[in-house]
Amino acid sequence: MKSPIFTNATMLAVSLFVIAQLDGQTGFVNSPDSIRIAYEVHGDGLPALIFVHGWSCDRSYWKDQIGSFSKTLK
Repeated sequence: MKSPIFTNATMLAVSLFVIAQLDGQTGFVNSPDSIRIAYEVHGDGLPALIFVHGWSCDRSYWKDQIGSFSKTLK
């Protein structure tokens, strides 16, 4: 069994790679334990800002923040 730190680092690396490749799109990536993870990419610029919602939420939790942050960040 892989350590949680390795799993989280792998998921972050995959997420950053995907974010660097797409702009203004919705996509999916599989975690190392085969969980399907949805993501959205908005904006342009560096650094990339990644919103992570809590247990009982989904990505729509951050919808009101995307417009403001996407003006200067990806």
